[in-house]
Amino acid sequence: MSKLICVFIILICSYAQKGIAAQITACQEKHCIEYFNKFKVFAKRGHPVAMATLGQLYYYGYGTEKNDQQALSFLLRSAKFGNISAHYKVGLMYLNSKKAGDIEQGIMHLEKASRKRYKSATFILGIIYLSNKFGFHNQSLADKYLAKSYKQKHPGIPRVVDHINESMAITENSFPNLFQAMTNYPLVVNNLSNSAWPLDNSEIITTISPPITEIFDELLVSFRSSRTITGSRFKGKTCGQTISCMSIDNLQDATYWLKLM
Repeated sequence: MSKLICVFIILICSYAQKGIAAQITACQEKHCIEYFNKFKVFAKRGHPVAMATLGQLYYYGYGTEKNDQQALSFLLRSAKFGNISAHYKVGLMYLNSKKAGDIEQGIMHLEKASRKRYKSATFILGIIYLSNKFGFHNQSLADKYLAKSYKQKHPGIPRVVDHINESMAITENSFPNLFQAMTNYPLVVNNLSNSAWPLDNSEIITTISPPITEIFDELLVSFRSSRTITGSRFKGKTCGQTISCMSIDNLQDATYWLKLM
């Protein structure tokens, strides 16, 4: 399997709020090493989010040398404890692998995340099964995941709909589930003649994530107080302000995946 995916996305985690997700970058400064060591301690104590965070620190080389094998190992451990965002990140790492069979593993983890309503996992699965470029083209499965993603109002869905309509009509025969979802909640055409989600009266709030160190500190406090956090459910926090919404690669929009259709 030679089809590789080099850049991945984690998009907005709610409909009404938009956040700029926190990002980790390579760092060998003293404070980065200290954070790495702290997360390593809590990961060894069995905290799933600490494991997932440590995996990302290894992936980026934050406080340690970059090590993809260790990154995958700790993300897998976190996923085994039920951390849905870890399943998603493991799926992306497997999709980026050159080893035969790893794409199947990646799809398996994305499907686990999708079953728990991880929206970006559902969207990516729809693209994988829709495209002929991955070796897993399956129109029925594409219909299933794209319809689910449509119901979740994923930002990339209008572009997918336009892409499909360029080669075939979306009908109750070709894409029955997607067709039904579109019938129940139709898209509109914007001033560029592209499909788009209808505007509603929801207030759009743009939030800028705090410094990554602030997120790290809050996580470490939660570990010390034995609070279990396996996703983006910090009280009062948007997805862009939490560790679970940090991407395994640079934050991208849906455009990258749409180019692979």
